[in-house]
Amino acid sequence: MAKKIVVVVGIVIVGIIAAAWAGATWLYGEGTQSAFAKIGDSTEDVEHLVTVTPGDYARGFLSSEAVTKISPKGEEETEGKSLSLKHQIFHGPLAITPEGVKPCHSYIVTTLDADALPEEVAEGITKAFGDAEPVTIRLVAEFDGSVSGVIEVPAVSWSEGGNSGRFGGITLTFQGATKKGSSDETELTFLNAELKLAELTLQELDGDSLVISPSTGHMEYEQDQQLKGEWPGGSLRFAGTDFNLDVESLSGRIDQVNHGKTTPLLLGSTSIELSGVKAGKEEAMFHLDRVEFS
Repeated sequence: MAKKIVVVVGIVIVGIIAAAWAGATWLYGEGTQSAFAKIGDSTEDVEHLVTVTPGDYARGFLSSEAVTKISPKGEEETEGKSLSLKHQIFHGPLAITPEGVKPCHSYIVTTLDADALPEEVAEGITKAFGDAEPVTIRLVAEFDGSVSGVIEVPAVSWSEGGNSGRFGGITLTFQGATKKGSSDETELTFLNAELKLAELTLQELDGDSLVISPSTGHMEYEQDQQLKGEWPGGSLRFAGTDFNLDVESLSGRIDQVNHGKTTPLLLGSTSIELSGVKAGKEEAMFHLDRVEFS
């Protein structure tokens, strides 16, 4: 009898846990759908350059699918002027994702909606990236309202008319939080980010070539208030039939603060530094240890 009671109690506990998980998953899905509906809403009198419009939202239990449209301001209805993004939304509190189970409010994978692009644009993307997604955004919405994620652009190569090139891709990792004092979950302040650029090589039919080495930059941004960043930079080498240019290091720094009221106006210092510069023809090269633009 005791064993039967233990089994029954165990089944009841498992049932309660399963019901709680199912209920929480449904509620978290509801919260995500509500936040999605607010996309594009502005709680401040700020002029935006683009319009973000929520599209279809197909609600599921473990996950949902949604679409958003990005258009230049004032051209929302102009054909061929908008960009559509597809979102695969995995609901918390235990999101079952392609990368495994993640404890979070929601896990969102965003890709470009190629079917909504003009045919010639879609063909060009396929030619450059093959079967790979041209851009993938993976975002984790945490329980405390903060977000973290990564934006990835894969390697791309092209060749046409004797000219060729290859770019190793982009990786942008970021962390952010809901804007202080805001009740809008979609209004985020990105606190920091790291951008990695892979090597870029270009080769032209006439023999000119360009190689830019990989580099990594860091940025701290408080929405509409300040922007700080450093770009240690990489090297640049251009070899042409009539002109050569070597730059051992190309770096940059930005430190700006908002001075606007209704419209963001970031003012401050911005500098670009080139060191170890060699330029000219082989028989007449000139050298500069350091050049700074600010």
